[in-house]
Amino acid sequence: MGCEIAERKQAEEELRLTQFCIDKASIGIYLISEGGNIRSANDYACRSLGYSREELCAMSVFDIDPTFTEEVFIEHRRELYATGSRTLETMHRRKDGTTFPVEITVNCLEFGGKKLTVSFAKDITERRRADERIRASLTEKEILLKEIHHRVKNNLQIISTLLDLQSDSIRDEHTLKLFHESQDRIRTMALVHEQLYNSRDLSFIDFSGYAGRLVSSLYQSYVEDTDRIGMKVEVRDVELMIDQAIPCGLIINELVSNAIKYAFPGDRSGGISVRGHTDDEGWVFLTVADNGAGLPAGFDFATAETLGLQIVSMLTRQLRGSLDLGTGPGASFTLRFRRIGHD
Repeated sequence: MGCEIAERKQAEEELRLTQFCIDKASIGIYLISEGGNIRSANDYACRSLGYSREELCAMSVFDIDPTFTEEVFIEHRRELYATGSRTLETMHRRKDGTTFPVEITVNCLEFGGKKLTVSFAKDITERRRADERIRASLTEKEILLKEIHHRVKNNLQIISTLLDLQSDSIRDEHTLKLFHESQDRIRTMALVHEQLYNSRDLSFIDFSGYAGRLVSSLYQSYVEDTDRIGMKVEVRDVELMIDQAIPCGLIINELVSNAIKYAFPGDRSGGISVRGHTDDEGWVFLTVADNGAGLPAGFDFATAETLGLQIVSMLTRQLRGSLDLGTGPGASFTLRFRRIGHD
């Protein structure tokens, strides 16, 4: 008998200790019936809502959660019974009518043939405020970065305009040609910054759209007889960071310009194509090809002396890529490099 009394006292002491720990927990703990009535709540839950324990235990989840309707509660309970536990973010309403955000982890229990739930509610007001501060800071930085891209684009356009004004006083055709080629390169870089300024993602540029605009600009600048020389752009699913987009744009600028100028001498007609894609392993392939006169016999890209081809060779190395010459009618250049950032 004495042993039973001692065991009962020990059990009661352990129960009181358990209740003490629950009450002193720095998180709201609720025992909820299957119908949503609050069966028990700890001290923290009472303090956070401003109710006494007696008041809170006479209420239901509908009284403290303004987001709960009968339909929402039924769906919540169905998912809980299916999984046994779930975590969600919702709102709790205090006695004075004010609300605050909480993260709740709910566990399903069965006791005495009845289903009960134990809810652990954590006030996430400070976390929400921190998230809002981070979002505000990111928005501010994005606006600033967009403004930087916008100003860089404007400055490059100013440089291009100054070159254009300077070219009015140039009488030497070769020098004038160099001025115009420099303008094309500057416009190619400006177009990247314009694309990023108008983009929702400031990390990557949609190179598919950029290539189309770039080639269209070159075509309008250099092709006088559009019936004689055609142009086709098929670049799909290529997104590049600015560090790769600018070199690629300059390479396309040089190769397309060369094709327009030299592939169709005299009255010869034909077409130029720009194709591009990214494979499953993150390799980017960009091809500029024409069906014109072709490359001179013994042409060696590595020893080319023209500035344009030297630029192409230098930028290919910068991309850590390779440039392959195609065979067949006309000329074909295929640039291959590894895309960074989206691996």
